[in-house]
Amino acid sequence: MTWIMIFAAVCAIAVLTVGATAVRAVSRLWLRHWIEHRVGGVGAMARYLERPTRLVHTAGTAAMLLVFTTGSVIAMNDGLRAWAFVRDVTLFLLLLLVFGQLLPRAIGRRWAPQLVPMFVPLLRVTDLMLAPFHSLANGIRRVVVRPAADGSDDMRDGLEELLRDETFRDIGATEEMALISGVVQFGDKIVRDVMTPRSDVFMLPEGVQAGELARQMSTAGYSRVPIYRESPDQITGMMHVFDVFRRRGETMPAVRPVTFTRADKPAKDLLFELLRSRRQLAIVQDEGLMVGLVTLEDLLEELVGDIRDEHDDSSE
Repeated sequence: MTWIMIFAAVCAIAVLTVGATAVRAVSRLWLRHWIEHRVGGVGAMARYLERPTRLVHTAGTAAMLLVFTTGSVIAMNDGLRAWAFVRDVTLFLLLLLVFGQLLPRAIGRRWAPQLVPMFVPLLRVTDLMLAPFHSLANGIRRVVVRPAADGSDDMRDGLEELLRDETFRDIGATEEMALISGVVQFGDKIVRDVMTPRSDVFMLPEGVQAGELARQMSTAGYSRVPIYRESPDQITGMMHVFDVFRRRGETMPAVRPVTFTRADKPAKDLLFELLRSRRQLAIVQDEGLMVGLVTLEDLLEELVGDIRDEHDDSSE
């Protein structure tokens, strides 16, 4: 009976390990694409889309509970028979190491894209079953550890997630030092240091016709353009070039919201604010007057260096 229980526990832990490893192995972009195109849409998977590491934590918690439960049952079944206890524990640990960890991790990394659709639903069910444990742990953490007011907890969590997902696995020593240096320097910058001044900002009035809007945005070369009502000091939102071109200049798209900030605000605080609100552009104001703008890409470039895509001029 004890050996059957050990075998069952190792199999369950192996399944959890395969699922967690597969989720960690795929990129967040791949996971987003899969969730958006699965049957049922994004709704039920929204929180895992934003923080896929929750599934990894769930698998780890469930595996820990299984190990604890199995060890307790082995101790109760073997009683005072020391040799039997040592034998069963040794067998359990060996099976756990080889068939519960090493082999499942290799399988999860090797066939991650094929395994994610099968194992994510299982991990979701496990997460729901462990919800009371997560609530208790979060409650204890809030009581024992108070969150930092300056957002350093958010930065630490973000860096931990990047390291956990092995994002920096292949970078060399030079790139690593440059990245760390950029993070340190970014913490001392304010919005004024990274913003585009008002004189260099391309804006359009609110009443411009759809065809003229499409023409000007196509020649300006910007993907996001602020829209103002009567003067540039009255920004009402922004237009995205994809929204404009999707309508082929025939109808006006909806104006997207922007964030308003001040020039002396720490740049890292604005970065967290844009990420939390899922916005891409912030208007910088000083005493009610527009003095510049900052995009999410501007902030990320200050943090990790120049970001280029297929539309950038490689000669620059």
